[in-house]
Amino acid sequence: MRTRILIVDTSTLIIRRLGELVSESSEIGAVDMSISHSDASKKIRGNPPGIVLLDLALPANNSIKLLREIKKENPRIFVIVVSDTPDERIKNQCERAGADYFFDKYNEFEKIPVAIREITSGAEYPL
Repeated sequence: MRTRILIVDTSTLIIRRLGELVSESSEIGAVDMSISHSDASKKIRGNPPGIVLLDLALPANNSIKLLREIKKENPRIFVIVVSDTPDERIKNQCERAGADYFFDKYNEFEKIPVAIREITSGAEYPL
């Protein structure tokens, strides 16, 4: 069964690039996109994806809020956080909020398809 994915990012350029990157994976079915916390929440509640790719730069710290909501309401959704400020304090905050993976948006882009393969194959994964 192919996994649905939701990409949540404030940049349409990054959304497009992430969409291209994940759609190359045979494990991914539909790819949906959102640029805001409220739109992403509606989409997740309406038709929960298997994976959410979440930009950490949503306005007003809504990324962490959305991450907590996802994990509280549907902990089976895998959340891959991507950030342009990948310091350990932020990574630890995301881990405590429930992130399954955390990647530097600019230097670890190529790790995202690997994480998706691990998720869809049921492999154990590190944060």
